[in-house]
Amino acid sequence: MDPIGRALDLLHDQYLSKAKEELDKLVSVGSSVFDYQQPSRKRLIVPQVTEAEENLFRIKAVPSRQPRPLGDVITDAEHIFTARTQVNHPRFLAFIPAVPSPVSWLGGVINDAYNTFCSTWAASPGVNAVEVSLCGWLALQIGLPSDAGGVFTSGGSMANLTALVMARHQKLGNDLRARALGVAYISDQAHFCIKKGLHIMGLFPEQIRVLPSDIRGCMKISELRKAVQDDVQKRKLPFLVVATCGTTNTGGIDQLGEIADLAETFGMWLHVDGAYGASVSLCQPRRHLVRDLARADSVAWDAHKWLFQTYGCGIVLARNKAHLRTTFTTTADYIRDLDIQ
Repeated sequence: MDPIGRALDLLHDQYLSKAKEELDKLVSVGSSVFDYQQPSRKRLIVPQVTEAEENLFRIKAVPSRQPRPLGDVITDAEHIFTARTQVNHPRFLAFIPAVPSPVSWLGGVINDAYNTFCSTWAASPGVNAVEVSLCGWLALQIGLPSDAGGVFTSGGSMANLTALVMARHQKLGNDLRARALGVAYISDQAHFCIKKGLHIMGLFPEQIRVLPSDIRGCMKISELRKAVQDDVQKRKLPFLVVATCGTTNTGGIDQLGEIADLAETFGMWLHVDGAYGASVSLCQPRRHLVRDLARADSVAWDAHKWLFQTYGCGIVLARNKAHLRTTFTTTADYIRDLDIQ
């Protein structure tokens, strides 16, 4: 065998030997984490972390000059990670809880172990096929057509931002004059990431209409209609309305059907932030509450809320999956020979 081959084999053997030595520690950590994840009324919901502890966390974050024993690092990590609000506590009612199943975080461990690179089909046909299939299935559950599709994102904020950029591209294109006249409409109960996303993609505050909500926390349709009509008279270009299916404050669901009617009348893109409430579509006795999700051009959905997945697992679905491709597809020299799907 050539010298390089022998060296690589030696490194591989050393790696396996070290990994086996540490395996027992990793199994112990997994057991500890599993025990900690079980809901317990004995723990404080909000951690009582002293200033001294916070300073210690900062010190621990700085790499040391010498390697540290794995056991010490794991102990520090457990101390740091347990200093958190117990969102899976049975009495945690502050906002949307997160209660991932043990299978979910085990899946995260497996995913990290395989360390799959998913940005091209050629690099990971297996995982990409699963993503395409699962997004198609989720789209069908909310009533979108068979040519709908989507992608997984790091969470609801990125799912919403992806949809907002797609809406702008499909409705205003690359015409700078049209973009300067574009107007988006949101509720005062919309998640903060919506307004933030509109700013990130270049809209000025005067291009964002924040509409009042009613006593149920839902967007007032009369105010939406009036705002759109006023902007049309001012020669503005209403291009996007963002409805919410499950507000963070109250779980309210906007009148999706009436908003969809207005969107169709004025040629606007309808995006629904269903990060919280889209999962209702999987509940047969209650799915009628969200039946008008089927009329959306795009939907954001969080699996780390009611689908019991770990943070962050967001999804953005497009009524026409080709819109995702025409909005975001790009290339580079190092992938030019790949058959991009």
